[in-house]
Amino acid sequence: MKRRNLLVKLLETCCSEISIAQLHSQCLKVGLAHDSFIVTKLNVLYARYASIRYAHKLFEETPHKTVYLWNALLRNYCSEGKWVETLSLFRQMNASAISTEERPDSYTVSIALKSCVGLQKLELGRMIHGFLKKEKIDDDMFVGSALIELYSKCGQMNDAVKVFMEYPTPDVVLWTSIVTGYEQTGSPELALAFFSRMVVSEQVSPDPVTLVSAASACAKLSDFKLGRSVHGFVKRRGLDTKLCLANSLLNLYGKTGSIKSAANLFREMSYKDIISWSSMVACYAENGAETNALDLFNEMIDKRIEPNWVTVVSALRACAFTSNLEEDRGSPVSSCLGM
Repeated sequence: MKRRNLLVKLLETCCSEISIAQLHSQCLKVGLAHDSFIVTKLNVLYARYASIRYAHKLFEETPHKTVYLWNALLRNYCSEGKWVETLSLFRQMNASAISTEERPDSYTVSIALKSCVGLQKLELGRMIHGFLKKEKIDDDMFVGSALIELYSKCGQMNDAVKVFMEYPTPDVVLWTSIVTGYEQTGSPELALAFFSRMVVSEQVSPDPVTLVSAASACAKLSDFKLGRSVHGFVKRRGLDTKLCLANSLLNLYGKTGSIKSAANLFREMSYKDIISWSSMVACYAENGAETNALDLFNEMIDKRIEPNWVTVVSALRACAFTSNLEEDRGSPVSSCLGM
């Protein structure tokens, strides 16, 4: 037992293919190569630091495959976007399962549904939904979220709402799924209606993902007033340091022509990524502040922040409006284009 505990602790420190292989060798020597927990951990480590091929080889060499081992391999394939292989494994798991601990659980099914989304296989997703009802694991909210994502990303929001309504007390994950579903399928009004119901009527506290979707919905509607309310909510909850939220709010202010609000937010951000810089340059360029756009673009270059095409296009738009493209040959914008 002491030897096993030591190996488990050592597995937590592995961060390279060599160290994993060495520990795997030790597990073989002491007869722990088929230990359920250890083999699952090795599977995850091989996929992360070596290759999924090694993880799959270890999986095949394991005689007793628990649901945790299956899930680890399925997740490895799914995270690499290998949707076909993931669904093939899911079918194999269903066909070979004998005992309860080998049968798919809610986590397994959510991975399979994600693969259906990746392949846009709506009908297969519906079949898995039927399997869930048969196995009586469709009341799991994690599965519910995956089903809502499936139907929304396949353009079936009516089905997504039906799934949502089957849960009498949906949690924040389910609320976020339905809000995001409506926002991403071109129904920002409905996204905000569900967001309002979530926060005001049901008093469920939104997470950063929910708030990003709400801010994006406000941007699509060019609703500055409601967007400011979302920003205020973010500040009151102490979430204004979240980069994804700050970037979403920058986009909102840019779409609503609120240069001052965007500039204030941009200044307050302790960390900015390329999306932050691009959003601010675009905000200036699209709202009549071309000089500010070019000044900020130049600042990016001075700080050795590499612009992306969104930034360059915004800077070019600013140049066009100020008639500076010809006379500014040799400027940072021209350099980005190889002029």
